[in-house]
Amino acid sequence: MLFILASFVVLNLLYAIGIIYLYIGMNKARKSNMATVEDDNLLPEVTVIIPARDESSNIAGIIEDLKTQDYPEGKCFFTIIDDFSSDDTYRKAMELIGGDERFRLFRLAEDDEYLASTNLSAKKRVVDFGVKNADTEIVLFTDADCRMGRRWVRSMASQFQDQNSITAGFVGYRYNSLFKAVLALEALANRIIASGAIGWGEAVTCAAANWGYRKSLYNRLGGLEKFADSLSGDDTLFLQTAVKNGARAVYNFNPDSFVYTTESGGLGEVIMRRIRRLGIARSFNWNIMLFSALLLYYGWLMVAVVPFLSVSDPYWLYILIAGWMFKWIFEFWIIAKGAGLFRSRNLIKFTPLASVYHALVITIVGTASLIFRGSWKGRAI
Repeated sequence: MLFILASFVVLNLLYAIGIIYLYIGMNKARKSNMATVEDDNLLPEVTVIIPARDESSNIAGIIEDLKTQDYPEGKCFFTIIDDFSSDDTYRKAMELIGGDERFRLFRLAEDDEYLASTNLSAKKRVVDFGVKNADTEIVLFTDADCRMGRRWVRSMASQFQDQNSITAGFVGYRYNSLFKAVLALEALANRIIASGAIGWGEAVTCAAANWGYRKSLYNRLGGLEKFADSLSGDDTLFLQTAVKNGARAVYNFNPDSFVYTTESGGLGEVIMRRIRRLGIARSFNWNIMLFSALLLYYGWLMVAVVPFLSVSDPYWLYILIAGWMFKWIFEFWIIAKGAGLFRSRNLIKFTPLASVYHALVITIVGTASLIFRGSWKGRAI
């Protein structure tokens, strides 16, 4: 019992220290933000890569937003890659693009030469194909179900100054129910973690729907081949590897760079996505793996071990309540800061509920991810 009590107290303190660390890092990252370049002559050439698998209902929105981007002619190109869609994504995209020469549309299933040459699968294969076919040094990424403002490309491309090699951006979730609101707050928390780590010159995670890097960096690191056995990894694992090898990453806090999407599907699909995302933890850098392991143990203490003990002993109930109150205070503090920076203050009120949800995800889904691999749009390794 003494070990459980000591673990509970120590991990609560470490959790608070971690939040303070991220809070300071987020402020450092914001101060390192580059101003948007308004002189068209100084902007780099950019290729935006959009993987699309069964996105018939979303493809029109993303193409509409890309067509209206405020970026100089001849410097911005869009590559849409149909990834073995079973619907009419490719046909719709072709009709919507029309004669716009900035767009290139590929159907991956038809490129037998490339498919025979790669060991990659799922989304990593699409990303690799897009980067290898890009004719520019800067490549940006978003998803086919995302929407953005007309200055998105300009804002993201402007971050590639002073030898910056990677820029990560905010992805917000729209919501129409309490459950989706909690997921939106979870996404906000992930962006806080991403920006906080980058502020310290470290890398934990990023959102594949809004980021970019230099093609030369991709080639220097050997692309995504080292992550071929992971279902995910085109974003988080590549970011961690790049930063570990000296690449300089920045986080874009400019509202023009924000991208928005919607978490699709019901509870089952949401859980499978979390298993897939958390399943790559075994490939993290050792320090992040250690942090993940401690977080998993902390989660089990918060939602299972201490609550179980409190059923028969009021002493443990008081400890449990104190632990949750302590946790909420620090979470409110950093969520309020992040919500202000990312224009998401409407999510702050969901913090207590999201905190419980997150603890459950860490314990149940985190444990499940050690056993199951998950899937990506019906595909598994």
